[in-house]
Amino acid sequence: MVHISRCKKNLPPNHDFVQCDYNALHYVRKHKLAEHYDECSYRQASIASMATWHTEPVAYNEPKVVVDKSVQESTETWEDVSGPSFDPEKRQSEACYMITPAGMTKSERKGFKESERQRLRSRDSSSDSSSHSSGRSQKNKT
Repeated sequence: MVHISRCKKNLPPNHDFVQCDYNALHYVRKHKLAEHYDECSYRQASIASMATWHTEPVAYNEPKVVVDKSVQESTETWEDVSGPSFDPEKRQSEACYMITPAGMTKSERKGFKESERQRLRSRDSSSDSSSHSSGRSQKNKT
């Protein structure tokens, strides 16, 4: 087997090279073509590819729908709004971390962060004093 794809133009017009059916870069003498097909690695890949394309597609069965009749339908509706709704401002005021809302100017962010720092400091100081007082009461009991 000879790779002459770049040198093909230099071949004389009466050359006896033929192109492999499985790889366009393989040029072989006519009398060795059958031998080349037996050894050509691209032939095996081509056969495997053709076998894959010519097989029947796998038929998948639809799953059976099983209905459990012992379960009663719920009377709950998503439209029922009788319960408490989510309040993001309340959630933020109770958070133990700082959340900076989007859409603020630089000066608004600066003021908001300062007020959040004060809120967190007062929260920390109130939780510290309550833990110290509970610690004292436990010491007095012992």
